[in-house]
Amino acid sequence: IVPLIWGGFELSRLSAIEPEYNLKISKTLTPDASGQQDLAISNALQDLHELLLAFPGFTVSGLNVRIKDGSVRIFDGDQRVFGFHDLQASYSRPENETQFDLTCKSNLWNDISINGRLDAEKFSGHGSIRFAEFRPHALSNYFFPDSPLKITEALANLAIDFELNGPAWFRANLNGSVPYIKVTNEHSKLEFRDSLINGTVRVTENQTSFSIEKLSMLQPRINLAGKLMFDQHKPLVTLEAEGRDFEIE
Repeated sequence: IVPLIWGGFELSRLSAIEPEYNLKISKTLTPDASGQQDLAISNALQDLHELLLAFPGFTVSGLNVRIKDGSVRIFDGDQRVFGFHDLQASYSRPENETQFDLTCKSNLWNDISINGRLDAEKFSGHGSIRFAEFRPHALSNYFFPDSPLKITEALANLAIDFELNGPAWFRANLNGSVPYIKVTNEHSKLEFRDSLINGTVRVTENQTSFSIEKLSMLQPRINLAGKLMFDQHKPLVTLEAEGRDFEIE
């Protein structure tokens, strides 16, 4: 005990077995000085950078963090909106890069796997995210409850490989299959089945682009490719699209 008192204490390993966390969120977006909601992806990357710098697992050298069988419940007021369970996670930072691995189940998906390496100070690194039976309608119905176009049911399997090189540079390659999406509005119902998508997202300080190398569906029969670009600081949007083999009733 005496050496600890006089010599100090260094934490190298932190483990949590069956931890439970309750968080409260609000879906309200805060307008900027002009009254507009700022949704620039580059700003979101900067916010994420600041969040990682505040988390010891990404900044304290030599710290190993392990979570086993954890759960997280997210509330909006008294209503539980999202839940995550069977959470297994590990973070280790032997030198400057943090290695991380996480899996869990949720009402948003059947399973998710996230892993990669990241230098939190430089905000550079790479990793992958795998969704099994992702249910995007659970998110869209919560954040956009008054949208005239509603996703009532959907299921997707997605693989995302991403790279970071500072808070103002991000690239992600997306591959996925969507067995079905059901959409409704005030007057009609639509159903899309057996879709495949392959695309890339690129974010720089000045521009965000979404490139779709392939988007195909069997019902209705569609094959599309295109690119959407918008300026981060100006109301400028550019859309390029190419379609073939359409069969829509």
